[in-house]
Amino acid sequence: MASLVIEVGRKVFWRCAIMWIISKSLYSFFFARINKLPGMEFDLFGRKLALKGMMRGNLHKYFNLLVNPVSSVRYFEFDFVYRWISLEGSASILDVSSPRILPLFLAMNRNINLTMVNPDPNDLDESRGMASLLQDASIRFMDGVSATKLPFPDNSFDVVVSISVIEHISDDGDSAAMAEFVRVARPGGKIIITFPVMGEYYEEFRAHDPYGSQSWDRERKMFFFQRFYDEEAINERLIAQHNIDVISKEYYIEKKPGIFDKYMRNCIRKGIFYSSTDPLVMLRMFDGPTMDHPKDRMGNCMMVIKVK
Repeated sequence: MASLVIEVGRKVFWRCAIMWIISKSLYSFFFARINKLPGMEFDLFGRKLALKGMMRGNLHKYFNLLVNPVSSVRYFEFDFVYRWISLEGSASILDVSSPRILPLFLAMNRNINLTMVNPDPNDLDESRGMASLLQDASIRFMDGVSATKLPFPDNSFDVVVSISVIEHISDDGDSAAMAEFVRVARPGGKIIITFPVMGEYYEEFRAHDPYGSQSWDRERKMFFFQRFYDEEAINERLIAQHNIDVISKEYYIEKKPGIFDKYMRNCIRKGIFYSSTDPLVMLRMFDGPTMDHPKDRMGNCMMVIKVK
């Protein structure tokens, strides 16, 4: 009898928790949309995609997407990319390991020829599964492709997009990736990248490897996670060594120093219970866009580069 009561109590608890998360998520969505948070069309697209997947019986698989379709600063990044892609009209686009909602949205909303690459076959399989929920989306998927060694001839694409990727490539991998982006982009083509920034260059290491592919630092006995660029690092590691022009650069900057780090620690500790309110949190946490690199706090840089 006691075990039955415990089991019933457990089911009631999780049902209440699920309804609570959904309620929080929907409140955040509507509040952010009313207050014109950038990128809300991606949020709505992700929720609709999740509902399609859940209607096919994949309730557990698509629940996280339903309540957290766009994470963190992706709202600002996706909006920035969409504004520039919309200026291209018909184009061949290479997406290098961006969060999948962005390329899937572009494939449905733009007259483009899209290729998606990712070094993680499991991640790309997830993208394939979501793409199967769409109609009339033509996407070429390529497994096991590293940003530092793209399997394409020179001058293959009109646009190369890579959102929040280069900062995670250890050693000089960010510079190597940029060289590859420039190589496969056609003369006059564009490269759209985003990455985190600070007033001073900083590298973050973690005790656990979040992607299963990060390099191990023997001295620190931790895994490399990401770098935050200062203005000098942007120029030296990403721009100066290539025949390119920066034609647009925007920043979103945290309103209070350290608030983004607190947000990330809450996400790691609380998971979906916290990240389901991302639209509301981003609205309250960041100012922008601005053209000025932050001096005393974290920010996110979004950049469009023209290949000469």
